[in-house]
Amino acid sequence: MHAQRADLPLNRLVTVHWGAMGLDDAEAGAAIGRLLKLWREALAALGLPFACAWVRENDNGDGSKGPHVHILAHVPAAARRGFLRRLRAWVRLAAGGRYNRRSGRVEGPAYAKGAVDTRRIGGRVEVPKDVHDANLAEVLGYVLKGADKQTAEIMRLARREPGGRVIGKRCGWSENIGAKARRRGE
Repeated sequence: MHAQRADLPLNRLVTVHWGAMGLDDAEAGAAIGRLLKLWREALAALGLPFACAWVRENDNGDGSKGPHVHILAHVPAAARRGFLRRLRAWVRLAAGGRYNRRSGRVEGPAYAKGAVDTRRIGGRVEVPKDVHDANLAEVLGYVLKGADKQTAEIMRLARREPGGRVIGKRCGWSENIGAKARRRGE
């Protein structure tokens, strides 16, 4: 709700399967930080704001899903064109690749098919606020499925599933929609 009030509606769900990119859970923790930094810097270079909230998950050692992250993000209209191509390049860089200035290409781990899944919240570029809000509530219910029992009850979450063992930070958000920004009324 704060992201909407700040005119930064979370309009995109991005899931990155770090396991598909060859990373284990410990490496995935660092990779999410690198990915969000690349994303934020790319938008800043265009003079655009960045806002997101994210949740890391992992399987329970059975190899079914591997380490992955769900990111709810604000993707400004001016950044939508070519977003998936840029996102895949950022994932490669975050997974250990490097940018070759001479060729203008990312070198390093190849992009693994299926490593990135991204969807508009609401399904279309422009949706009425009530449709967006209803879809966002569903997406939040999905990404928060690993919440503890008390949180699930308070938030009235219908879906509960274990989020798996995660090494390091499980969730986070950008500063502009975090607790300090909310207290300041930004």
